[in-house]
Amino acid sequence: MRKTILVLVAFMLITSVVTKPTPVFYDAVGDLSFCLYHASSLGKFVSVSQTDYKNPFIMNGSVKGQCVKNVDAAYAEQVVKRLGAKLSRVETLADCKVLYYYTDKLSDYKTIDGDKINLQVVEKNGVYAMGTPMIFEGF
Repeated sequence: MRKTILVLVAFMLITSVVTKPTPVFYDAVGDLSFCLYHASSLGKFVSVSQTDYKNPFIMNGSVKGQCVKNVDAAYAEQVVKRLGAKLSRVETLADCKVLYYYTDKLSDYKTIDGDKINLQVVEKNGVYAMGTPMIFEGF
């Protein structure tokens, strides 16, 4: 019985490490949030502090998306470069420029017209928002 319990505990620990999302915006000086439970606009959005964002216990399997808002162009370029993200498509929506990227450094992705997307960058009036796999709340 004890051996079975130890195996189950080991499995839970390994699973929790494997399923944790990569903290992408760990060095951001913007407004950070998580999308919980659903990788869509149906998720619950939670604002977090920079300290909480870096907390490995916060980054659990219920996190389905990450977002940072109110960052500058230099930071957006830094994240794209750090992830080795490749531009997949560009859209203009009203006064926003929307860039869609894909990188194999992030495991989750969405598919839009056959393109894999896992990093979305939106520029509006020189201010940027970024999300993985997309921005699920308004920008």
